[in-house]
Amino acid sequence: RKGRHDVRLVQTALREVLRYALAPDAGLGLERQRSLAGFDGQAFTTLLDGSFLYTTDGGLFRSRPRGEPRRLRLDGEPRRPCRLLAGDRLDRAWVAYRDGELALVELRGRARTVQSVETGLQPFDVAATPRSVALLSVDESGPRTFGLAAYDVEGRVRFRAVVPSLEPSAGPDWVARMAADRQLAVTEEPPRVAVGGEASLLLFDLRTGAPLHGG
Repeated sequence: RKGRHDVRLVQTALREVLRYALAPDAGLGLERQRSLAGFDGQAFTTLLDGSFLYTTDGGLFRSRPRGEPRRLRLDGEPRRPCRLLAGDRLDRAWVAYRDGELALVELRGRARTVQSVETGLQPFDVAATPRSVALLSVDESGPRTFGLAAYDVEGRVRFRAVVPSLEPSAGPDWVARMAADRQLAVTEEPPRVAVGGEASLLLFDLRTGAPLHGG
């Protein structure tokens, strides 16, 4: 509703989603608690129509605000997605796998793949808009390095960039700080990709990959 702000928190251990209402006069108040039937605790997202999409053994469940969850089988060999994100339409979602594949799936009877990007990268974080998907990858074959890539819904590469890494000499808590400062966000208006956290922020142009802040 107009003037309303909600925050959803997924509790993977309890297989449920909590909705908190943010109100200036009430603070953070629990408004609704909803169980996620069949949720395996791996990946969850909210689609453009407000329905929930989450992983289950052997596929996905789509749960609308009113109605029973519907099981959707994924194309190909059984694999567990590591991330789910809303796609470019009400009936589409991005599915990210640990081998670096990004699949745009159509949710009609089954989760049918309509576009697939074989990045060959190890995902660290993934974010999406209705027109783009961004992947923050990590390479641990040698000294840990991070990369950033963005793709459109047709699977075309928008840009690739190198993300600076924290070295072990940065302090005893460098691993925790490295993870905290490697959160990914993307927006189309304005076209921006951000990587950062409390201590650092890197900002890139979504169209070209040109650095706009940090680095």
